[in-house]
Amino acid sequence: MSPFGFILTFFGAILVFGAIFYTQKKISLFFRFCIFFTGVSLILFTAFPSILRKLGLLFGLERGADLLVYASVAILLYSVVFLLQKNAILSTKITRVIRTMTLQSVADFPIISTKTALVMACYNEESVIADTIEKIVSFDKNLAIVVIDDGSQDNSLVILQKLSAKFSNLRILHHLQNLGQ
Repeated sequence: MSPFGFILTFFGAILVFGAIFYTQKKISLFFRFCIFFTGVSLILFTAFPSILRKLGLLFGLERGADLLVYASVAILLYSVVFLLQKNAILSTKITRVIRTMTLQSVADFPIISTKTALVMACYNEESVIADTIEKIVSFDKNLAIVVIDDGSQDNSLVILQKLSAKFSNLRILHHLQNLGQ
């Protein structure tokens, strides 16, 4: 066996034992299987290259190494989709935490003593926000109004700040970036 073959066999053994005995971090069963399969493949195909050729022919490939390439690409694609899904789940959780913190900070605002509060989101509403707030205030002057500017790119925040100076029952919270309604 060549020195390179020995190195591949050695790393294959490390992967096999790692997949079997590494349990400290939570990794999916599929990833453990992939690690185990990669290790076994390295050992098996380095020690017995004829098996790799026969497996390649079984799948209609002229070279057995192509089978390893296709399997690796499939595993990498699955991994990317898996990680994107995890990222989406974490983004959703982060958004929930930010919204909870925002609502908590609303509770800390010294809003006038009222039994009713209106909480509304605002994103790029400069053309209608002033009229909307003024109509709400004219409807009920004792209503506490909390407007959450969700990272508007227009002048919505500036308009809301001017209205806040005009109406003492209006509070504004501002997200630096849009978190979605």
